[in-house]
Amino acid sequence: MSIDSDFFLKSLPEGDKNKVSVLQQVTKQVMGERVEGEVFLNSVPEKSEFQYLDESIKKSKTSKDLKFTNFIANNRNENIKMCLEKLRADLNIVITSDGVLKPIEINKRFQNCLSLYIDPVNGDDTFLQSDIRDLAGGQIGVRVYFRFDLDPVTFMPVYVIVLIDPHHLVFPTPFKGKKVAEVVKEKYGTNAGSGHCMSAYL
Repeated sequence: MSIDSDFFLKSLPEGDKNKVSVLQQVTKQVMGERVEGEVFLNSVPEKSEFQYLDESIKKSKTSKDLKFTNFIANNRNENIKMCLEKLRADLNIVITSDGVLKPIEINKRFQNCLSLYIDPVNGDDTFLQSDIRDLAGGQIGVRVYFRFDLDPVTFMPVYVIVLIDPHHLVFPTPFKGKKVAEVVKEKYGTNAGSGHCMSAYL
């Protein structure tokens, strides 16, 4: 995945003679080699910021139409709770967990799920996904989606968390021989009635 140059150039002050060089420097410093669809970090600048878009991102929501929920059950989902607590302890985990960032192919479902929290996606926005794994490093973990921005004053990267998906319902995949539609129906059906907000662990 490449960083959209127009987006970053628009973010910088008008008349800045170093726009292109700053963009190239940040892109080279932050994004590394793309291998099999994944982006490996070369390094993260020390002054990078990691933050939530706002406090509403921590609040769980449910959409019957989308078959999406990020509520969790109070009497189960212990691995999910553990992952959320790891995120609370260190926001940098969205970068350092596995050391891998996955580029997001923005599709209609992603846009619809994201619209529960933010305004419609700007075509120039760059979104990334990070998996916070459970202790066993398995599939039972939390997916965090964030927008990659550039501070217009300092030119330093800002990683903005915009969506948290504990049940992997944003980009569902086939699982144990079940088709995507079956996986979504099962996961949503299992968790839709859960009334425990994830903010309790964030």
